[in-house]
This record gives sequence, structure tokens and C-alpha cells, in this order.
Amino acid sequence: FCAGGPAVVENLYINAIGSEPVDLSCITEVTGYLEIENSITSSIDLSNVTAVDDELNVHDNDDLETVDLSSLAEVGNQMYINSNGDLSSLDLSSLVEVGGTLSINSNSALDEIDFSSLYTVGGELQINNNYSIDELSFPALDEVSGSFRVEWNDTLGEFSAPKLTSLRGQMYLYYNYNITRLDLSSLVDVTSNITVQNNSNLEEVFLSSLEDVDGSFEFTGANNVSTLSMPALTDVGGSMNVSSNSRLETLTVPLLSSLGSGLTIRDNPDLTGVDFSALTCVSDFTIEGNDLSDDDHYDLLIHLSSGC
Repeated sequence: FCAGGPAVVENLYINAIGSEPVDLSCITEVTGYLEIENSITSSIDLSNVTAVDDELNVHDNDDLETVDLSSLAEVGNQMYINSNGDLSSLDLSSLVEVGGTLSINSNSALDEIDFSSLYTVGGELQINNNYSIDELSFPALDEVSGSFRVEWNDTLGEFSAPKLTSLRGQMYLYYNYNITRLDLSSLVDVTSNITVQNNSNLEEVFLSSLEDVDGSFEFTGANNVSTLSMPALTDVGGSMNVSSNSRLETLTVPLLSSLGSGLTIRDNPDLTGVDFSALTCVSDFTIEGNDLSDDDHYDLLIHLSSGC
């Protein structure tokens, strides 16, 4: 195919039935969709493709170990890398923009993804059920126009998106058993819920810029976090639940003044310090199972009930 030199193709469908590497390095742009499925080959070279104008879907390739997409800068629609059992690394270092959902799901051998240039995702961003990946880093990511879901990645140790400022959906970090660090230090507003649940080895959480959560905030089952601080948070549109964090000692949300529903702080057995200085007139709250002194517990209840 590549004997004719550089090529722009409309739609590209790859179903490689032989084990030899596939060299399509002559292709520079796909003006329609790109799909790779049920391929036996271990390697596909698409190293000069800079854009896929429609959907990109790499799925159900049991023997595929590498796909070179190192020049890909833009996907116009959805992008799916799902159910590729032997895929071990994914170089998306040039990828800047995905127009729709970006899903990396059920790639059991995948241990490295390079998202160093990714700036914007026009739909949801989902990283789920990848059992070998150690780190997820999005150093340039600024905005996600849907939910951001990171769940069931058993070996994931660190998740960082330090420049992400806006999330047009839910932030969902769920059952990543070995994660120790969560960096969302520039995140300002979330239009739905923040749910950080059952990440049992989580130690450090950076939410220093967070101001507004339109939905609910839940932080549970993070057994190695000692401090949860959100110094800029002023508004939570739904409920707030900080529970079952076995080593949490300090909870600081000093500027929170608006809470749309109930407040629950329970079963944090090491929790001795709670600061909700600006929050008053809370009619529905549960504060129990923590290590607050009797005086501090009483003062907190009186403060939350005051100002109505």
C-alpha cells in the first residue's frame, strides 16, 4: 500500500489476519473513521497519521502489542482503545484534542500511556479496568466537557491533571486500590458530582483551587489520607459526605458557605480537627464515629445549627 508514497485516506479499516507487522506509515490523515479490530499482528505502524476526522476505534485485538500513533494530534469524534489484551504501551504524545468521548478500557497488559500534549476532551474521559498501568499523567489537560472516570485500575499509583481547570460532568475516582496520589490542584469548578471512593491506599489529595461543585461531594474509603483540605471551596450544590477514612486527622473547608443538602462526617476514627468556619444553618447533618473531643464535637454541632 505504501509503495505510492504519502497518502490521505477516507475511511481506514484494519483487520490484519497475518502475524507480520503492518506498515501504514505512509498515511498522513484519515478524513473519515479509523477502526482496528480482531487483528492477529503484533504491530501496526501509523506513525505519520496526524488527524482522524471522525471516530478512532481500536478494539478486540488479542495479539496486538503496539500501535504507533505518535504523530496523531486530533481526533474529530470519539476515541476508543478498548479490550486489547496484549497492548502494552500507547504513545499518544502528540494528541492535543479529542472531539468526543475518550475511552481507554479493559487493556489488561497496558502499563504506559503518553498523554503529554492532551489539552481538551469534548466528551467524557474514561480510564477503566486497565490492570497494569502505574501512572496516569495529563500535564497539559485544561478542560473535559463530560465526566472524568478513573476506576478499577488495580496497579495505578498516581493520577495527576495539574492544569485541569474545568470539568463539565462528574469526577469519579473509584476502586483504584493502589493509588497514592491525586493531583487536581488547578480544578476550579465541576458541574456535577465529585466522588472519590474506595481508593484504599490514597495518601495525598490536592484540591487547592476547587471553588464550586454543582452536585454532591463524596470522599470515602481513603485509608491513608491524613489531611483533606479544600481552602477555596465555597459552594456544594448537593450533599457532602466524608466517611470511613481510617487515618484522616484533619478536614479543612474554611470558606464553604453554601451546601444544598446534608452533611455527613462519620467513621473517621483518627479525625481530631474539623474546620467549617463559614458554614452555618445546616438542617441535616450526621457527625459521629470520629475522634473529636466532646467539646469540639459540641461546638461543631452548635456552629452548624446557628445562623438560621
